[in-house]
Amino acid sequence: VRPRPDQEPMNLSWNAFWDVLTRKDSAGWSAEFRIPLSSLRFQEVYGEVRMGLTVERWIPSKNEINIFPAIPPNWGETSIMKPSQSQEILFRGINPDKPLYIAPYTLAGYKSAFDLNDEETAYMKSNTPDIEAGLDLKFGISRTLVMDVTVNTDFAQVEADDQQINLTRYSLYFPEKRMFFLERASVFDFSLGGNSNLFYSRRIGLFEDEEGVEEPEPVRIYGGARLTGRLKSWDVGFLDMQTAPLLKKRPDGTSVSLIPSENFGVLRFRRQVFNQNSYIGAITTSRLGSDGSYNFAYGLDGIFRVFGDDYLNLRWTQ
Repeated sequence: VRPRPDQEPMNLSWNAFWDVLTRKDSAGWSAEFRIPLSSLRFQEVYGEVRMGLTVERWIPSKNEINIFPAIPPNWGETSIMKPSQSQEILFRGINPDKPLYIAPYTLAGYKSAFDLNDEETAYMKSNTPDIEAGLDLKFGISRTLVMDVTVNTDFAQVEADDQQINLTRYSLYFPEKRMFFLERASVFDFSLGGNSNLFYSRRIGLFEDEEGVEEPEPVRIYGGARLTGRLKSWDVGFLDMQTAPLLKKRPDGTSVSLIPSENFGVLRFRRQVFNQNSYIGAITTSRLGSDGSYNFAYGLDGIFRVFGDDYLNLRWTQ
């Protein structure tokens, strides 16, 4: 039984720019991966870069899993996902790159319909052209800080969620799959246990009405910016996004506003203290509606390694 999405130690939907080539011959099966340095975020210390590598091979015919390095199953099925247990690899002479990726899109459509006129005497033809355009931009501010910018965001290419059956009164948890929110998403994590998190990015761009429909309605995102990375011992995360109002048409042709235009903001800091396994952090979130509605939240947290595998976990929110 695989862990539930909320129990995964990482978001498996994150993806970068990479190529792979596989080959099968008399010597066996092999795979070669090519990952641009611009897809990775790392720090160079005295000309050296230390990374970790974990390789897992699953052989269905034998129901066998081979792992390199030999990681003990001390942490359950997610043991192989622990970066601290990966094989350390030392690189010399490589420098982190400052990426620049531009991804524009254009969507065009044309709708032709026949509708009954007000006198109900004839059908009138109407033609409605439709065009959408937007832009996603990723660029490196420094070797360890990356800025993502989006304008009129389109999430049509996002992978569908895994189906879940809910037999409880509580909402289901679905992991974030939209690329804009994924890189270093753990920086924004402020978990209070289980699915209780001070910031949940899936609330941005989706609306679930009071009647509890199964399919939340998408909300247009005008645009936003997201900054993630590391400054020496500090992990930094900043996000600001503006959404459009969501209107619903009535039978008489008029429209009613379900939610106003909203601004979402998050600011997050974390810093290592005492040792590489301990840190303290702070977070603040805001949600401001054009109708005057608002919500603010903030918190302080810390994880301290006492000894061995024993940790002291402290969190306070308001």
